Amino acid sequence: MVRPISSSLAVCAAAIVCLALFSACSGDGTARTDSRGRIVFDGVGEQGIFDPSLARDPESSRIWMSYSEVDNSAWSTNPSYNHLIHTRIAYSDDVSASWSDAGMIVNESFDVTITVDDSDHDGTWVHEVSALVFDPDDDPGKRWKILWHHYLWLDGMQLFQHGWIGMKSAPSPAGPWSVERKIFVGSLYDTGSDVILGTPEVRLDQVHADLNGCLAFSEPGLLAANGALYLCMLGAEGSSKNGRIILLRSNDSGATWTYRGTLLLNAADGPALGCHGFSAPAMFAKDGRYYLMATPQVGDWYSGTTVFEIADLDSAALVRDGGVPRVITTVNGSTGSFNGAAGYIPEASGSGIIYSEAFLDEAPRFRIFMSHVNL
Repeated sequence: MVRPISSSLAVCAAAIVCLALFSACSGDGTARTDSRGRIVFDGVGEQGIFDPSLARDPESSRIWMSYSEVDNSAWSTNPSYNHLIHTRIAYSDDVSASWSDAGMIVNESFDVTITVDDSDHDGTWVHEVSALVFDPDDDPGKRWKILWHHYLWLDGMQLFQHGWIGMKSAPSPAGPWSVERKIFVGSLYDTGSDVILGTPEVRLDQVHADLNGCLAFSEPGLLAANGALYLCMLGAEGSSKNGRIILLRSNDSGATWTYRGTLLLNAADGPALGCHGFSAPAMFAKDGRYYLMATPQVGDWYSGTTVFEIADLDSAALVRDGGVPRVITTVNGSTGSFNGAAGYIPEASGSGIIYSEAFLDEAPRFRIFMSHVNL
Protein backbone atom coordinates (compact mmCIF):
# COMPACT_ATOMS: atom_id res chain seq x y z
CA MET A 1 0.00 0.00 0.00
CA VAL A 2 1.24 3.47 -0.86
CA ARG A 3 -1.41 5.80 0.49
CA PRO A 4 -0.65 5.30 4.22
CA ILE A 5 2.84 6.69 3.61
CA SER A 6 1.39 10.14 3.08
CA SER A 7 0.74 10.74 6.76
CA SER A 8 4.41 10.13 7.49
CA LEU A 9 5.76 12.28 4.66
CA ALA A 10 5.23 15.41 6.70
CA VAL A 11 8.02 14.23 8.97
CA CYS A 12 10.38 14.42 5.98
CA ALA A 13 9.18 17.80 4.70
CA ALA A 14 11.09 20.02 7.11
CA ALA A 15 14.30 18.13 6.48
CA ILE A 16 13.98 18.52 2.72
CA VAL A 17 13.35 22.25 3.00
CA CYS A 18 16.41 22.62 5.26
CA LEU A 19 18.53 20.96 2.56
CA ALA A 20 17.21 23.21 -0.20
CA LEU A 21 20.31 25.42 -0.30
CA PHE A 22 23.60 23.94 -1.49
CA SER A 23 25.95 22.45 1.09
CA ALA A 24 29.71 22.17 1.12
CA CYS A 25 31.09 18.67 0.90
CA SER A 26 34.66 17.53 0.78
CA GLY A 27 36.30 16.16 -2.33
CA ASP A 28 39.92 16.32 -3.35
CA GLY A 29 39.44 18.66 -6.28
CA THR A 30 41.16 17.69 -9.52
CA ALA A 31 40.01 14.47 -11.10
CA ARG A 32 42.18 11.53 -12.08
CA THR A 33 41.64 9.77 -15.40
CA ASP A 34 42.71 6.28 -16.43
CA SER A 35 43.64 4.80 -19.81
CA ARG A 36 39.96 4.49 -20.76
CA GLY A 37 39.28 8.10 -19.86
CA ARG A 38 37.40 7.38 -16.65
CA ILE A 39 36.90 10.50 -14.51
CA VAL A 40 37.55 9.95 -10.79
CA PHE A 41 37.10 12.59 -8.09
CA ASP A 42 38.99 11.28 -5.07
CA GLY A 43 36.83 11.28 -1.97
CA VAL A 44 33.58 11.57 -3.96
CA GLY A 45 31.10 8.70 -4.29
CA GLU A 46 31.60 5.49 -2.33
CA GLN A 47 29.69 3.77 -5.14
CA GLY A 48 30.91 6.12 -7.86
CA ILE A 49 29.50 8.87 -10.08
CA PHE A 50 26.99 8.89 -12.97
CA ASP A 51 24.76 10.99 -15.27
CA PRO A 52 26.91 13.94 -16.47
CA SER A 53 25.34 17.11 -17.87
CA LEU A 54 27.53 19.84 -19.40
CA ALA A 55 27.07 23.59 -19.91
CA ARG A 56 29.49 26.38 -20.84
CA ASP A 57 29.75 29.75 -19.07
CA PRO A 58 29.89 32.28 -21.95
CA GLU A 59 31.47 34.89 -19.70
CA SER A 60 34.49 32.83 -18.63
CA SER A 61 34.54 29.90 -21.11
CA ARG A 62 34.60 27.57 -18.09
CA ILE A 63 32.69 24.35 -18.69
CA TRP A 64 30.53 23.16 -15.82
CA MET A 65 29.20 19.67 -15.21
CA SER A 66 26.44 18.50 -12.91
CA TYR A 67 26.54 14.82 -12.03
CA SER A 68 25.25 12.23 -9.57
CA GLU A 69 27.36 11.14 -6.62
CA VAL A 70 26.34 7.70 -5.34
CA ASP A 71 27.04 6.82 -1.70
CA ASN A 72 26.04 3.91 0.50
CA SER A 73 22.76 4.33 2.32
CA ALA A 74 22.44 3.26 5.93
CA TRP A 75 20.04 0.66 4.51
CA SER A 76 22.43 -0.60 1.79
CA THR A 77 22.62 -4.24 2.81
CA ASN A 78 23.00 -5.38 -0.82
CA PRO A 79 24.01 -3.67 -4.09
CA SER A 80 20.45 -3.35 -5.41
CA TYR A 81 19.05 -1.69 -2.28
CA ASN A 82 18.71 2.02 -1.48
CA HIS A 83 21.58 4.38 -2.31
CA LEU A 84 22.19 7.99 -1.35
CA ILE A 85 22.26 9.88 -4.66
CA HIS A 86 23.32 13.54 -4.50
CA THR A 87 23.71 16.20 -7.21
CA ARG A 88 27.26 17.59 -7.40
CA ILE A 89 29.05 20.17 -9.55
CA ALA A 90 32.43 19.99 -11.32
CA TYR A 91 34.22 22.30 -13.77
CA SER A 92 36.92 22.42 -16.43
CA ASP A 93 39.07 25.33 -17.59
CA ASP A 94 40.81 23.44 -20.42
CA VAL A 95 37.91 22.54 -22.76
CA SER A 96 37.17 19.47 -20.61
CA ALA A 97 40.57 17.79 -20.94
CA SER A 98 40.68 17.75 -17.13
CA TRP A 99 38.08 18.27 -14.43
CA SER A 100 37.87 19.55 -10.86
CA ASP A 101 35.08 18.85 -8.41
CA ALA A 102 33.67 22.10 -7.02
CA GLY A 103 33.45 20.67 -3.50
CA MET A 104 29.74 21.16 -3.04
CA ILE A 105 26.40 19.35 -3.18
CA VAL A 106 23.46 21.08 -4.85
CA ASN A 107 20.90 18.45 -3.78
CA GLU A 108 21.64 16.21 -0.82
CA SER A 109 20.06 12.78 -0.46
CA PHE A 110 19.21 11.43 2.97
CA ASP A 111 17.78 8.37 4.70
CA VAL A 112 14.48 8.36 6.56
CA THR A 113 12.42 5.84 8.46
CA ILE A 114 8.81 5.89 7.24
CA THR A 115 5.95 4.23 9.09
CA VAL A 116 3.50 2.28 6.92
CA ASP A 117 0.62 0.44 8.62
CA ASP A 118 2.38 0.69 12.02
CA SER A 119 5.60 -0.83 10.65
CA ASP A 120 8.88 1.03 10.06
CA HIS A 121 10.37 0.94 6.57
CA ASP A 122 13.75 2.00 5.16
CA GLY A 123 13.38 5.11 3.01
CA THR A 124 15.77 7.33 1.07
CA TRP A 125 15.04 10.59 -0.74
CA VAL A 126 17.30 10.74 -3.81
CA HIS A 127 18.22 13.26 -6.50
CA GLU A 128 19.02 11.67 -9.85
CA VAL A 129 19.66 12.56 -13.49
CA SER A 130 20.34 16.29 -13.29
CA ALA A 131 20.43 18.68 -16.26
CA LEU A 132 22.37 21.96 -16.15
CA VAL A 133 21.92 25.00 -18.41
CA PHE A 134 22.97 28.65 -18.71
CA ASP A 135 19.93 30.78 -19.50
CA PRO A 136 21.10 34.11 -20.99
CA ASP A 137 17.60 35.58 -20.95
CA ASP A 138 16.94 35.47 -17.20
CA ASP A 139 18.02 37.87 -14.46
CA PRO A 140 21.73 37.59 -13.53
CA GLY A 141 20.88 35.95 -10.22
CA LYS A 142 18.93 33.15 -11.93
CA ARG A 143 20.77 32.52 -15.17
CA TRP A 144 21.97 29.07 -14.17
CA LYS A 145 19.30 26.42 -13.82
CA ILE A 146 19.29 22.79 -12.82
CA LEU A 147 16.46 20.27 -13.16
CA TRP A 148 16.46 16.71 -11.82
CA HIS A 149 14.30 13.79 -10.66
CA HIS A 150 13.57 13.90 -6.90
CA TYR A 151 11.85 10.77 -5.58
CA LEU A 152 11.59 8.22 -2.79
CA TRP A 153 13.14 4.78 -2.42
CA LEU A 154 11.40 2.53 0.10
CA ASP A 155 12.69 -0.91 1.08
CA GLY A 156 14.78 -1.01 -2.08
CA MET A 157 11.89 -0.03 -4.39
CA GLN A 158 11.63 3.18 -6.41
CA LEU A 159 8.32 4.87 -5.58
CA PHE A 160 7.92 7.27 -8.48
CA GLN A 161 4.44 8.17 -7.23
CA HIS A 162 6.32 10.03 -4.51
CA GLY A 163 8.50 11.99 -6.89
CA TRP A 164 8.70 14.94 -9.29
CA ILE A 165 11.01 16.97 -11.50
CA GLY A 166 12.58 19.65 -9.34
CA MET A 167 14.20 22.92 -10.39
CA LYS A 168 16.64 25.41 -8.84
CA SER A 169 18.36 28.55 -10.12
CA ALA A 170 21.57 30.38 -9.21
CA PRO A 171 23.88 33.19 -10.36
CA SER A 172 26.61 30.58 -10.87
CA PRO A 173 26.89 26.78 -10.68
CA ALA A 174 29.00 27.47 -7.59
CA GLY A 175 25.83 28.85 -5.99
CA PRO A 176 24.09 29.96 -3.99
CA TRP A 177 21.22 27.85 -5.33
CA SER A 178 17.60 28.78 -4.74
CA VAL A 179 15.08 26.68 -2.88
CA GLU A 180 13.58 23.86 -4.91
CA ARG A 181 10.48 24.22 -7.07
CA LYS A 182 8.33 21.15 -7.64
CA ILE A 183 7.69 21.46 -11.38
CA PHE A 184 6.45 18.36 -13.25
CA VAL A 185 4.60 15.17 -12.35
CA GLY A 186 2.62 12.52 -14.24
CA SER A 187 -0.56 10.57 -13.56
CA LEU A 188 1.13 8.29 -11.00
CA TYR A 189 1.80 11.18 -8.61
CA ASP A 190 0.44 10.64 -5.08
CA THR A 191 -1.02 13.83 -3.63
CA GLY A 192 0.21 12.71 -0.22
CA SER A 193 3.53 14.18 -1.34
CA ASP A 194 1.95 17.66 -1.43
CA VAL A 195 3.13 18.02 2.18
CA ILE A 196 6.62 18.43 0.70
CA LEU A 197 7.06 21.67 -1.30
CA GLY A 198 3.32 21.93 -1.98
CA THR A 199 1.42 20.95 -5.09
CA PRO A 200 3.30 20.44 -8.37
CA GLU A 201 3.27 23.33 -10.80
CA VAL A 202 2.42 21.25 -13.88
CA ARG A 203 0.47 17.99 -14.18
CA LEU A 204 2.00 17.08 -17.53
CA ASP A 205 -0.35 14.13 -18.04
CA GLN A 206 -3.16 16.69 -18.25
CA VAL A 207 -1.44 19.11 -20.65
CA HIS A 208 -1.92 17.27 -23.95
CA ALA A 209 -3.54 14.06 -25.19
CA ASP A 210 -0.09 12.72 -26.14
CA LEU A 211 0.87 12.76 -22.48
CA ASN A 212 -2.27 11.26 -20.93
CA GLY A 213 -0.60 7.87 -20.56
CA CYS A 214 2.58 9.18 -18.96
CA LEU A 215 2.85 7.87 -15.41
CA ALA A 216 5.97 9.83 -14.47
CA PHE A 217 8.72 11.94 -16.03
CA SER A 218 12.46 11.59 -15.61
CA GLU A 219 15.89 12.25 -17.14
CA PRO A 220 15.55 15.92 -18.13
CA GLY A 221 17.79 17.54 -20.73
CA LEU A 222 18.05 21.30 -21.22
CA LEU A 223 18.96 23.61 -24.11
CA ALA A 224 18.88 27.41 -24.37
CA ALA A 225 18.11 28.46 -27.95
CA ASN A 226 16.07 30.99 -29.95
CA GLY A 227 15.44 33.12 -26.87
CA ALA A 228 13.82 30.21 -25.04
CA LEU A 229 14.54 27.19 -22.88
CA TYR A 230 13.85 23.74 -24.31
CA LEU A 231 13.41 20.72 -22.10
CA CYS A 232 13.40 17.10 -23.22
CA MET A 233 12.40 14.29 -20.86
CA LEU A 234 11.45 10.66 -20.74
CA GLY A 235 7.71 10.22 -20.28
CA ALA A 236 7.25 6.72 -18.84
CA GLU A 237 4.09 4.95 -19.96
CA GLY A 238 4.56 1.54 -18.34
CA SER A 239 6.23 -1.60 -19.62
CA SER A 240 3.77 -2.22 -22.46
CA LYS A 241 4.68 0.98 -24.34
CA ASN A 242 7.98 1.94 -22.73
CA GLY A 243 7.35 5.66 -23.04
CA ARG A 244 8.40 8.53 -25.24
CA ILE A 245 10.97 11.35 -25.36
CA ILE A 246 9.04 14.62 -25.20
CA LEU A 247 9.98 18.26 -25.78
CA LEU A 248 8.75 21.35 -23.92
CA ARG A 249 9.49 25.04 -24.46
CA SER A 250 9.53 27.97 -22.02
CA ASN A 251 9.51 31.57 -23.25
CA ASP A 252 9.86 32.99 -19.73
CA SER A 253 12.93 31.24 -18.31
CA GLY A 254 11.05 28.33 -16.82
CA ALA A 255 8.09 30.15 -15.29
CA THR A 256 5.68 28.40 -17.67
CA TRP A 257 6.05 25.62 -20.26
CA THR A 258 4.31 24.50 -23.45
CA TYR A 259 4.37 21.04 -24.99
CA ARG A 260 6.01 21.02 -28.44
CA GLY A 261 5.70 17.33 -29.28
CA THR A 262 7.29 13.88 -29.09
CA LEU A 263 10.85 13.55 -30.41
CA LEU A 264 11.02 9.75 -30.12
CA LEU A 265 8.07 7.41 -29.71
CA ASN A 266 9.57 4.28 -28.21
CA ALA A 267 6.88 1.87 -29.41
CA ALA A 268 7.64 2.79 -33.05
CA ASP A 269 11.14 4.27 -33.16
CA GLY A 270 12.75 1.72 -30.87
CA PRO A 271 12.02 -1.38 -33.02
CA ALA A 272 12.88 0.57 -36.18
CA LEU A 273 16.35 1.16 -34.74
CA GLY A 274 16.86 -2.29 -33.21
CA CYS A 275 15.97 -1.61 -29.57
CA HIS A 276 12.93 -1.39 -27.31
CA GLY A 277 13.08 2.38 -26.97
CA PHE A 278 15.14 5.30 -25.71
CA SER A 279 15.91 6.96 -22.36
CA ALA A 280 18.29 9.58 -20.93
CA PRO A 281 17.77 12.37 -23.51
CA ALA A 282 20.02 15.42 -23.74
CA MET A 283 20.39 18.19 -26.33
CA PHE A 284 23.16 20.39 -27.69
CA ALA A 285 23.73 22.92 -30.47
CA LYS A 286 26.53 23.07 -33.04
CA ASP A 287 26.95 25.44 -35.99
CA GLY A 288 23.33 26.53 -35.89
CA ARG A 289 21.96 22.99 -35.79
CA TYR A 290 20.43 21.13 -32.87
CA TYR A 291 20.97 17.56 -31.77
CA LEU A 292 19.38 15.01 -29.48
CA MET A 293 21.36 12.34 -27.64
CA ALA A 294 19.47 9.36 -26.24
CA THR A 295 20.29 5.94 -24.82
CA PRO A 296 18.89 2.85 -26.58
CA GLN A 297 17.24 0.39 -24.20
CA VAL A 298 17.04 -3.38 -24.56
CA GLY A 299 14.47 -4.18 -21.90
CA ASP A 300 15.63 -2.13 -18.91
CA TRP A 301 19.27 -2.31 -20.05
CA TYR A 302 21.06 0.86 -21.26
CA SER A 303 23.05 0.13 -24.40
CA GLY A 304 25.13 3.10 -25.55
CA THR A 305 24.44 6.62 -26.78
CA THR A 306 22.88 7.58 -30.11
CA VAL A 307 22.98 11.09 -31.60
CA PHE A 308 20.16 12.37 -33.83
CA GLU A 309 19.74 15.70 -35.60
CA ILE A 310 16.69 17.79 -34.73
CA ALA A 311 14.99 19.11 -37.88
CA ASP A 312 12.83 21.64 -36.03
CA LEU A 313 12.80 22.37 -32.32
CA ASP A 314 9.37 23.93 -32.12
CA SER A 315 7.63 21.02 -33.79
CA ALA A 316 9.80 18.44 -31.99
CA ALA A 317 10.79 16.91 -35.33
CA LEU A 318 13.90 14.80 -35.93
CA VAL A 319 15.59 14.39 -39.28
CA ARG A 320 14.16 11.11 -40.59
CA ASP A 321 14.75 8.83 -43.56
CA GLY A 322 11.65 6.94 -44.60
CA GLY A 323 10.09 7.74 -41.23
CA VAL A 324 13.07 6.37 -39.28
CA PRO A 325 15.21 8.82 -37.23
CA ARG A 326 18.57 9.36 -38.94
CA VAL A 327 21.49 8.33 -36.71
CA ILE A 328 24.40 10.81 -36.77
CA THR A 329 26.81 8.84 -34.58
CA THR A 330 26.91 6.38 -31.70
CA VAL A 331 29.11 5.91 -28.63
CA ASN A 332 29.30 2.61 -26.76
CA GLY A 333 30.90 1.58 -23.49
CA SER A 334 32.30 -1.81 -22.61
CA THR A 335 30.67 -4.71 -24.41
CA GLY A 336 27.73 -6.05 -22.42
CA SER A 337 27.84 -3.28 -19.84
CA PHE A 338 25.00 -0.98 -18.76
CA ASN A 339 26.10 2.26 -20.44
CA GLY A 340 24.79 5.51 -21.89
CA ALA A 341 23.22 8.51 -20.07
CA ALA A 342 25.70 10.89 -21.72
CA GLY A 343 26.44 14.60 -21.67
CA TYR A 344 28.07 16.74 -24.36
CA ILE A 345 28.59 20.24 -25.70
CA PRO A 346 30.89 21.00 -28.67
CA GLU A 347 33.06 23.27 -26.51
CA ALA A 348 34.03 20.20 -24.46
CA SER A 349 36.44 19.06 -27.16
CA GLY A 350 38.97 17.68 -24.68
CA SER A 351 36.60 14.98 -23.49
CA GLY A 352 34.10 14.63 -26.28
CA ILE A 353 30.90 12.89 -25.29
CA ILE A 354 31.02 11.92 -21.60
CA TYR A 355 29.02 8.78 -20.88
CA SER A 356 27.99 6.71 -17.87
CA GLU A 357 28.71 3.04 -17.29
CA ALA A 358 27.62 0.67 -14.50
CA PHE A 359 29.62 -2.35 -13.37
CA LEU A 360 27.16 -4.48 -11.44
CA ASP A 361 29.72 -6.84 -9.90
CA GLU A 362 32.54 -4.36 -9.29
CA ALA A 363 33.22 -1.42 -7.00
CA PRO A 364 32.55 1.37 -7.53
CA ARG A 365 29.48 0.35 -9.47
CA PHE A 366 28.90 3.70 -11.19
CA ARG A 367 31.47 5.44 -13.41
CA ILE A 368 31.72 8.12 -16.09
CA PHE A 369 34.12 8.13 -19.04
CA MET A 370 35.42 10.57 -21.64
CA SER A 371 34.82 9.03 -25.06
CA HIS A 372 36.92 11.61 -26.99
CA VAL A 373 34.23 11.41 -29.66
CA ASN A 374 33.30 14.88 -30.89
CA LEU A 375 30.57 15.65 -33.37
